[in-house]
Amino acid sequence: MGALDDAALVARKIVDLSRIVCASPAYLARHGRPVRPADLAQHSCLTLSRNPGATTWPFRHCGELVQIDIKGTISADSADMLLGLAIEGAGILRISEHVVAEAIAKGQLEPLLQDVQHPEKYPLWALLPPGRHQAPKVRAFLDFLIERLGSAPWPRATKFQQCTLLDCTRRSVG
Repeated sequence: MGALDDAALVARKIVDLSRIVCASPAYLARHGRPVRPADLAQHSCLTLSRNPGATTWPFRHCGELVQIDIKGTISADSADMLLGLAIEGAGILRISEHVVAEAIAKGQLEPLLQDVQHPEKYPLWALLPPGRHQAPKVRAFLDFLIERLGSAPWPRATKFQQCTLLDCTRRSVG
């Protein structure tokens, strides 16, 4: 996932993904719902330790990128572990949409701050050794992944709203 560093490999993009900020209904009932990104400073946030910048979450406010430093007592290198902890109410999570899509659909997690989430996309790649000949079964598998993941149910239809000048004078991101 993300930018490619090794030019020696052949890369084929499978799908563009984005991240979603979310929490369980139980967590929100106990700790309240953040209304603006700055509210995250009063919440326990779960971070994926292998991601660079895991403790700085980007948001958009009035067309500008705002970086919010978050804190929390739990950081792990397993997206599945963090997903389980978020569902159990341990904190607020910002993670790839494909990781939380089913939990959101089941009502186990609720998306937060959607109107100000930074709509960054990052690619999911298939990496192959260089060579002119690609086995037909490898090509068929990659085509299958592109078809299945590219049309998967998790891409959000949510449009990231732009603030009007009047909205920007009334609201504060912090």
